[in-house]
Parts: sequence; structure tokens; C-alpha cells
Amino acid sequence: MDASARNLAAAAVGGTLWAAVPALDGTVPWVWSLAPLAPVLLAFGVLECRRRYGDGWGQFGRAGAALAGVGLALLAVGALLRQALAGLVAVFAVGPVAAGGFLALWVGSTFLAVALRRADVLGRPGAVAFVLALPASLLVNVFLGSAGLGLGRGVVRASPGFYGLAWVGLAVRLSRTGPTAARGTVSGPSAGSAVGSPQRVVAALVGVAVAVLGAAGLLPLGAPDGTPFTGESAPLDGVHAALGAAGVLAALAGDRYARWYNRAGGAALLALAALPFLPGRTPFGLAFVDLVVYVPAAVVTLGVGFAAGSATGSGPQRSGADDDVRGGGEQADAEDGRADRRR
Repeated sequence: MDASARNLAAAAVGGTLWAAVPALDGTVPWVWSLAPLAPVLLAFGVLECRRRYGDGWGQFGRAGAALAGVGLALLAVGALLRQALAGLVAVFAVGPVAAGGFLALWVGSTFLAVALRRADVLGRPGAVAFVLALPASLLVNVFLGSAGLGLGRGVVRASPGFYGLAWVGLAVRLSRTGPTAARGTVSGPSAGSAVGSPQRVVAALVGVAVAVLGAAGLLPLGAPDGTPFTGESAPLDGVHAALGAAGVLAALAGDRYARWYNRAGGAALLALAALPFLPGRTPFGLAFVDLVVYVPAAVVTLGVGFAAGSATGSGPQRSGADDDVRGGGEQADAEDGRADRRR
């Protein structure tokens, strides 16, 4: 079994665990001890995608692989913390880590789906299913919990791991696509013109979300009026308005400005998450809400700002066709030179 087959097998096992562990909750006492293994094994699938397509995968592929890797790492750490800690310490430790991991994994999976769609690995229905698998699992669990779905006799637990099943399907699909053919698939420079770049997408979404939620008085969530530096205070509202406007303007200005916004904006979001912990500033419960709100946004903005932006400053990227034309031209020039020397 070669490295590619091992990576895909690990991803398939991880996807199976992702789907099976919640479904077996309450049936197998030790099942949650396997939970940290699922994101670790799925990381091998992300690694295989990155290995196959390399730098020619494009900005969405690079950003998606980086964010998905960060998200899976955070979810693995969150699963370990859930087993090791208890009480309020566990709540404060697991909540922000899990929320940051979930958001980073979802955004990264979305970018991966875009890259895999362009590489003809996934069709349009498959790409859409891959994007919606993670939030669909969350919504089913939130609204139905462990209640019966009414499907025949007995109780069907409403905790399906759609995302794990999506990775099992992707692993099977990749196993039928040879690594050699995959390395030859390179996105052209105009492939993302209709969507933009991951830097601009994240900058625009974060800017709009911060501006709208800040204007509605919902950031931080549930903040009481009159509390210094929280809720509907003029300084914090001004920060939210500035962050929102800067994100939208940076996305419109171009990749370079969006990249720097994601880096600086991510640092600002981390500062906002730390602000409630200053003595006498924020009620205890609100500090947790701030962590869950600001930390995930900071993880995504910083992740895409550094991951997708690292390869954009080295000059324009050539497509596979450009490389072929250049290689053919160099070969023709060499043959002409040899012919001249023979004369």
C-alpha cells in the first residue's frame, strides 16, 4: 500500500468514526474516547489533497487545506480537553476551541470544495454536499438532539455525522483518481474571477458580519447596557463599525489589501476577545460569550490571511497551458541552436 492509499484509508476510517461516535453515544460507554481520533485521521485526507495538487492547486486549495487542517487540529484538542477537564474550566476551555475549530473547518471545507470542483474531482452536487455536510450535522443536532425521528420502530438518534460520510465519499472518489493525473490538473489564473480570492471572500464576509451585528447591538451577544467597553458602548461600537467598513473596503480594493486586513483584523478580534478579562470590565458570563464569538472569527481571518497570502506576493501565477507553451518554445529554441551549430 503506497502513501496515497494509506492517506485515503486513514481519511475513510476518520470519516467513519466521525459518523459513528455520536450515533453510538449512550450505547457504547467508551465511544467518546475515540472522538479525538476522527479529526486526526481526517487530516490525512487533507494532506493527500494537498500532496496531489501542490502549489498549482490555486489560492482556494491552499487556503482550504490550511484552514481545514487548523480546524481539525482545534477539534481534536477540544475533544481531548472535554475528556480531561470538568466544570466551568471545561466550558471556558472547550467552547472557544470547538467553536474556532468548527468555523475554520467549515470555511476550509468550502474552499476545498471549490478547488476540488475546479479540478474535476467533485461534480457540482458533490461539492455542494461537501460544503453543507458540516452545518447540516450541526443543525440536526441542535434542533432534534437525541429525539426520535419517527422512522419506523425504535428511536433513530438525530446525531448523524454527515461531514464524516462526506469524507468517506471523497476518499473513495480520490482513490479512483490517479495521483499522476491529479498532479497535472492546474487551475488557470482566471479560474476564480467570478468568485474572487479567499482573502477577499473572508474579508468581505467578516466585515459585513461585524458591521451588521455591531450596528444591531448584538456584539458582544447579550451585553448589558451601561457596562464599560461592552455592549452598546460608543467605543466598542466604533471599533465594530471600523472593522466592518475596513473589511468591505479591503475586499473591494484587492487581494493585497484583503490579506493585510485579515491579518490585522484577526489580531484586533483576538484583542476584543481578551478585553473582557481585564479586571472589572465585563460580567463573568459575558466573557465566555466574547470568546466564542471573537476567537473563531480571528482563527479564520488570521488563517486565510497567512495561508492563502503567502503565495500571492511572489508574482503572477502561470497556468499549466502557459508552462506547456513556454516549455515547447524553449525546446524549439534549443533545437534551432543545435541546427545552426551543425551548419
